[in-house]
Amino acid sequence: IGTFGTADAAAVAYNREAALHGQEPNSLEHLSDEEREAAEAAEAAVAAAKAAREAAKVGGTTYKGVRRTAAGNFRAEISVNSKTTSIGTFGTADAAAVAYNREAALHGQEPNSLEHLSDEEREAAEAAEAAVA
Repeated sequence: IGTFGTADAAAVAYNREAALHGQEPNSLEHLSDEEREAAEAAEAAVAAAKAAREAAKVGGTTYKGVRRTAAGNFRAEISVNSKTTSIGTFGTADAAAVAYNREAALHGQEPNSLEHLSDEEREAAEAAEAAVA
């Protein structure tokens, strides 16, 4: 999952992953609200840094069907019946993921999770995708 500065931040990260896989989370009841918020912020910073490192790699992003091009843009592609089709090239990985999700829904495929995006980030990604589509 990652390396964290505190056990509390590691526990928060574990809980996030456990929820994704239907496993029992750690109890964080012993933490004060301030300690919990600090642990969540530390975990989020590590997760964001990890995602940024992955997205910075040519070809690598954290989204299914989205890859970074050599020019620094993000290409969305989908495979249907063993045939890969380009959906388009976008300025952000988030916009490419929105485009992938639209196509995935048309073909009954699993969409990318966009839960980590704020409402503003999701709206911006949807607007960017709509401008290209």
